[in-house]
Amino acid sequence: MKVKITQKFVNDIKPENKAVKVWDTITPGLFLYVFPSGTKTYYINIRLTKWKSRRKSIGRHPTMTAEKAREIASRWYSLKYQGIDPVAEIKKKNELDEKSVTMAELAEMFLAEHAEKKKKETYNKYKVALNKYILPEFKGKKINNIEKSDIENMLLKIGKGYKTVYNRTAAILSVVFSFAERVGYMPRGSNPCFGIKKEKEFKRKRYPTYEELQHLGKILNEYEEYGGNYTKEVRIIKLLLYTGARKSEIIKGEWEWVNWERKVYAIRDPKSNEPDEEMQLPNIAIELLQQIYKERNNDSKYIFPGVSPDKHKSLKNDKIWNQIRKKAGLENLRKNDLRHGFATYAGLLSRDLAIVRDLLRHEDIKTTQRYAHVMNDPLQAAANATANKIKELLEK
Repeated sequence: MKVKITQKFVNDIKPENKAVKVWDTITPGLFLYVFPSGTKTYYINIRLTKWKSRRKSIGRHPTMTAEKAREIASRWYSLKYQGIDPVAEIKKKNELDEKSVTMAELAEMFLAEHAEKKKKETYNKYKVALNKYILPEFKGKKINNIEKSDIENMLLKIGKGYKTVYNRTAAILSVVFSFAERVGYMPRGSNPCFGIKKEKEFKRKRYPTYEELQHLGKILNEYEEYGGNYTKEVRIIKLLLYTGARKSEIIKGEWEWVNWERKVYAIRDPKSNEPDEEMQLPNIAIELLQQIYKERNNDSKYIFPGVSPDKHKSLKNDKIWNQIRKKAGLENLRKNDLRHGFATYAGLLSRDLAIVRDLLRHEDIKTTQRYAHVMNDPLQAAANATANKIKELLEK
């Protein structure tokens, strides 16, 4: 018999004088055995080769639901395509269950052995996701007992209204489970995050227009004359606009990153202190940096030192920027939008996505595609000019 095995079907099917095998029409290899005694057990049959197949029980009704059985069968069946014998892997899992660690123990190892090697920003993202969302849900639970449905319930508590947090938490938890597989606490291919759908995020497309830049420029010039922290903040904003850099790359910047001769900004990896990325510095940015260097009043290694010269300016203090954008009538303009502005105008002027990608130092051209729409403007102008010329000739 072949049917779509649902919970209602399993509840309703009656035992016969002999065992009845019911194959599922949705999930490959999944079937239900209904025994004369009334016992109903889920199984999976996995054909490894033409002559070799493996069978394994999944669980009994009603303890095991049809939905849960389908989820487990799909995960086990996927191992086949990775060249793994699912039954042998399941046996290994059972052995691992005996020495399984809790999520709290895994999180501690993950931060120390994996996250610690990453950049500080990445480490902090991992730590926040673990402490705020993952550990409150799974802290004392054995990792081998965490199922996909458990993770989906955790994500529902975050809420689909917070799509970025929802997706980031799911991605980080997947990395944590992959780490557990790598170090031997879980069998290969058992990551319960497999198959969890991402929520579609709508990328913000805010950048300063020509008129807004002109107005912002007037306010910046006004604040620059105030001196002190006002001047420092204005120069940070101008460098963000001139270079398309990320806020942290400018505020954490050191003088040794600036190569005056080659006109590049060699951003260093905070862990290794080795050059990580090179950013092109336009002449106007070089001139501004030279002015800052000439006017500095201490030997700090930072371009924008904080209260103490041995530390950079705080990343979180945006008090002056908030004043500036409020006065300019641009309260919804974030510092990160200045990077979008640079990319947008780079696209308009160069009409080449590859150049924009290199200027922004995107690893994948797909990330740069969000600026492709602005390149239609000059193309539209060219199309209009051509059509108008042809129309003019036709009407002569």
